Amino acid sequence: DIVKHMAKHNFRIRLVQHAGNKGYGQALITGFYSAKKEWVWLSAADNQFEPREILKLLPFANDYDMVAGCRHKRQDPAYRRLYARLYNGLIQTVLGIRVKDLNCGFKLIRRRVFDAFKLESQGALIDAELFKRCSIKGFSVKEVAVEHKPRELGEQTGGNLFVVIGMFVELLKLKMRLKG
Repeated sequence: DIVKHMAKHNFRIRLVQHAGNKGYGQALITGFYSAKKEWVWLSAADNQFEPREILKLLPFANDYDMVAGCRHKRQDPAYRRLYARLYNGLIQTVLGIRVKDLNCGFKLIRRRVFDAFKLESQGALIDAELFKRCSIKGFSVKEVAVEHKPRELGEQTGGNLFVVIGMFVELLKLKMRLKG
C-alpha cells in the first residue's frame, strides 16, 4: 500500500508484484528482470543493512559487473552462522563458486548481467545460480565488507527441514541445468 501510494505521486517509482507468494527466488527474478536502469541494487528488506552501506560498493562500480556485500561481523545467532558455513562449503564443492558470503542480501549488479542469462532457481539457490552464471559468462565480481545488523523483520526459514531438503533438490536440478 505504501509503494502504491508513492507510485501514484512519483512517476519514478514502479511497483512490481506477484498475485501471491512465489518465494524468495522468484521475487528476485521478477525484480531483476523488471529493472530498467543500468544498475540493480539489492538490499534485504528486514533492516539487516543500512542503505548508506551502498557507499562502500559504489567505488568499485566502474570496474566490476557485480559488487556483492560480504557481512562483516555477521549478526546472526551461532547456529545460523554454522548453517551458512556448511551451505557455502557445499555450494563451493558442488558448483565451484569461490565466494565468502554467498547469500548476502546486499548487492549492486549491472543490468546487462541479466541480459546475458536467465535465472531459474526459485528458492535458496538463487544467489548461487547468480554467482555461477556470472562466472560462466565472464562477468567480474567484487566482494566488499558491509556492516550487518540483527534481523528486525520477517522469519528465518533456512534451518527448516523442508527448506533444507528443497535446497538439496534444487541444487541437483541447478547442477544438471548448468551441465546442459
